[in-house]
Amino acid sequence: MRKLFFILLLLTVYSLSSHSQGIRGRILDLNGEPVPYAAIFIKELTRGTTCNALGQFSLPLQPGNYTIFFRSLGYTEVTRDVDVGESFTELEIELPPQTYMIPEVRISASGEDPAYWIMRKAIGLANYHMNEVASYQAEIYIKGTALLDEIPRAIARRIEVGDMKVRKGEVYMLESLNNVRFNAPDTYEMTVIASQNTLPGYTDNVNPMDYVNASLYQQQIEGFISPLARNAFAFYRYRFEGTFLEGTYVVNKIRVVPKRESQQLCEGYLYIVEDLWCLHSSDLSINTIAGTIYLQQLYANVIMDAWLPVNHKIRADIKIAGVVGSITYVSSLKYSDVSLNPNLPEVYFSATDPGMNNQEDGGNSGDTPPVTREQERINELLQKEELSNRDVDRLSKLIEKEAEKAVPEKKPGDLNQTGTRFTIAENAVRNDSLYWSKVRPIPLTPQESITLKARDSIMGPGVPKAVRDSVRVARRRGNPARNLLLGKTYRPGHGRFRFEHDGLIDIDMLGYNTVDGISYGQQLRLDWRPDSVHTLRSHLRAGYAFQRKAPLLQWSTDLLYAPMARGKAALYLNYRSSDFNGLSGIPATTNMAYTLLLRQNHMKMYEQIEATLYNRIDVANGLVLTTSVTYGLQNRLENHSEFSLFFRNREFTPNIPAAIPGDAGELDDHRKFLGEVRLEYTPRQYFEIQNFRKNLKGSGWPTFQVGFRHAVPLSGEGWADFGELEAEISQVVETGLLSELDWSLSGG
Repeated sequence: MRKLFFILLLLTVYSLSSHSQGIRGRILDLNGEPVPYAAIFIKELTRGTTCNALGQFSLPLQPGNYTIFFRSLGYTEVTRDVDVGESFTELEIELPPQTYMIPEVRISASGEDPAYWIMRKAIGLANYHMNEVASYQAEIYIKGTALLDEIPRAIARRIEVGDMKVRKGEVYMLESLNNVRFNAPDTYEMTVIASQNTLPGYTDNVNPMDYVNASLYQQQIEGFISPLARNAFAFYRYRFEGTFLEGTYVVNKIRVVPKRESQQLCEGYLYIVEDLWCLHSSDLSINTIAGTIYLQQLYANVIMDAWLPVNHKIRADIKIAGVVGSITYVSSLKYSDVSLNPNLPEVYFSATDPGMNNQEDGGNSGDTPPVTREQERINELLQKEELSNRDVDRLSKLIEKEAEKAVPEKKPGDLNQTGTRFTIAENAVRNDSLYWSKVRPIPLTPQESITLKARDSIMGPGVPKAVRDSVRVARRRGNPARNLLLGKTYRPGHGRFRFEHDGLIDIDMLGYNTVDGISYGQQLRLDWRPDSVHTLRSHLRAGYAFQRKAPLLQWSTDLLYAPMARGKAALYLNYRSSDFNGLSGIPATTNMAYTLLLRQNHMKMYEQIEATLYNRIDVANGLVLTTSVTYGLQNRLENHSEFSLFFRNREFTPNIPAAIPGDAGELDDHRKFLGEVRLEYTPRQYFEIQNFRKNLKGSGWPTFQVGFRHAVPLSGEGWADFGELEAEISQVVETGLLSELDWSLSGG
C-alpha cells in the first residue's frame, strides 16, 4: 500500500509538471549583465510582473499567442510576440540603453525650462488619472526580502524564536498572493490567498493596499509631498532631460529636485506620457533618519489609454541603532474587469485600445451624456498652450469635482465614508513548495531558495501556524530552568490560548524607593480567542513591598466583544503606591538610582486602591462612545526605608510633595465614586476590516471630543463631590515619513 501511494504521488507530480507551460529566461543589458527587477507586461492579460534580482523570470501561461513588453528604467523597451505551447518557452532578452532626444521646439522664449509646462499639465490632470477607474479586480503578488549586514545581539535576541534566529548576512523573505476588488472612490475588498515567510516571529500578512494605494497622483503619500501635488511648485524644481518613443507614445523625462532638504520631499525622475499627461513610470528616493527609501513604479496602458501601475519596487537601505541592511519589496499586478469612471469628460478618452476585446465594454457606453459647464471649463483650460499655476489649481479642483459625481450618495445618518475589508483564506499558510512554484510570477534567487529550505527543515513546509507554534514549544521544553528564569510564552489549545510569563529574572519588577522599600513581583499575560473575532486579554503585575509590608497589584482584563464596532469591555484593578505627579514625574528607575546612589528621594507617593469598569463602542463610523465607573481610595503614606549606598549623613525628605504643605487637605485620605461619559467624533474616519475586525486607518480631520465626569458622594466623610464638563479638539499630523505633530486644544 505504501509503495502504491508513492507511485501515485510521483505520477501526480509528473502530470502537474508535464502540463506546465509559459515563458522563462533572463533579461540582460548589451554587456551581458543582468537587469534586476526589469518589468514584464503581457498585453492580452493586462498582467505585469518583474524578473528577480538576477534578471531571471518564469511566468506560467496558458497556451496561446501573446505580445510581451520587457522594459526597465534607463533602457529601451523590447517587444516580443510569443507563441506558448505545451511547455515553457525559453527567452533571452537584451535591453539596449535608452536614447533621449531634446526637440528644439521645446526651448521656451521666456527661458523657462519646458519641464514646467509639462508638469503643469500633469499636475492639473492628476485628479483625473487618480479617479479614472471606477472599479477593477486584480491579482497582486508581493515579495519582500531582507538582508542584514549588521544587527546588535540585543535586537537579534528579541526576535529569536526557538531554533530560528536572525543572523547577519542571511536573506529573509516573505511572499503573498492576494485578490483585490476595488470600487470608487475608496472601497477595497482584499483576500490573502497564500502567504509564507521565513522571518522568525513574524506572523503578520502584508497588506497589498499599502502598495496599490501608493499613488503619486495623491497630494501626500505617508507624509511626503508628491511631486504631482497641487502645491508641488512650492516644494520642487523640475528639469526637462529629453524624450523617447515607446511604441506610438512620446515619453518625457523630468528631473525632480527638492527646494530644501526634508523627510517630506523626494528626488529623482518622473516619466510623463505626451498628450495624455499621465505617468509612464517613476524613480524617486526619500532620505529619512533611518536611511534612504527608493520608490519605483511602472505603468501600462491597461484599457483605453488608462495607464495603471503594474509593477512596484520599494527598497530601503537601513542604517539606524546599529542595524545596517536593506529591505526590498517587489509586486506584480494582473488586472481584470476594469471599468472607467463614466462621470469624467468622455472627450479625453483616446480611441487607442491595447487590444483587450473582452474589456471594451468597461468604459463609457451608450448615449453620450450632455457636456456640463464644469466639463466645458476643463476643455477651455486644456486647450491653452501655456497653463499658469493658477490654471493648474483650477483644473485640478474642477476634475476632482467631476470625479466626485461617481460617489454613491450616502443615506441620511450614514457616517461610513470609506472602508477596506481584509480577509485571509483558511488555508493561506498551508501551501507547499509545489503550489508556490506554479503560482509565483517572480522566481526565487538561490539565496531565497536556501532560506525557504532552511525554514522548512525546521518548521516543515506548508504547516499551519498552530502546528508550527507547537513545534517551537516542543523544541524549547528541554530547558525548563531557562524558561522559568528568563520567561516563556506557552501556546496550548491550537493557538487560541496564549500564556506568557516574563520570568523570575524580570528587572522591570524589581524596584526600590523610600516608601515601599524593596519591591519585587512577577508579570503574567493571558490571551484567549474563543473564535476568530473575539478576544479576552488579561495582564497581571503582582508584587510585594517588603518594608511597607503591603501587596502591589495591577490587573487589567478586557474583552473585545463587538469586533465590527470595536466594542471593548474592561475591568481594571489597582492596589499600589502611585506618584503624586504621575503624568510628568520622575521615572521609577531614575528615582531608584537617585535614592541608592545620592540619597535623594524625589518621588512622593500615595496609596491607590481602585476598581474601574470601562466600555467603548463605535456608535457609527467615526463616532465613539466611552463610559466608565470607578470606585477608589487614596490614602496617605509615610517613608518606610532609610537605606542608601552612599551619603548616609544626608536625611531623606518626608513623603510630601514640595508644592503642598504637610497639613494640606490634599494629603488627607479620599474616597471616590466616579462616573464618566465621553463622546468622540472624527469626520471622514478611514478604516479597514481585517478578518471581520474593524481597524482605524486615520483621517485628515481632527477629533472632536466632549466629556462629562461626576463624582457622587456616598455615606461618610472624605468622598469626592464634583462635576466636570470638558471639550477637546486634537489631531496627529504626519510631518514626514518618520515624524508627526500631535496637537490638542481643550477647555472646560
